[in-house]
Amino acid sequence: MKQFEFKIVNVGSPMGYQHTTKKMSLSEVLNELGQEGWSVAGVIPSGGEFGRQSDTDIILQREVVASMVCTECDMVADHCTCEQ
Repeated sequence: MKQFEFKIVNVGSPMGYQHTTKKMSLSEVLNELGQEGWSVAGVIPSGGEFGRQSDTDIILQREVVASMVCTECDMVADHCTCEQ
């Protein structure tokens, strides 16, 4: 069975996103994350007052490969509680 991990990227401004130490456009950020295996799974408007949207959450997913999964508990290694 395929397993996926998810990441949420909050985009506070349509003009750019602060990623690491430099300001990048959203397309640059998504291209960089795409090179790491992430793909967009969904987009959710968030924040704002009185019904106004102030920013957007982008939901990313990538398939977890076998080398990233604990052989004892079948969880992604980063979330595994087994003593290895």
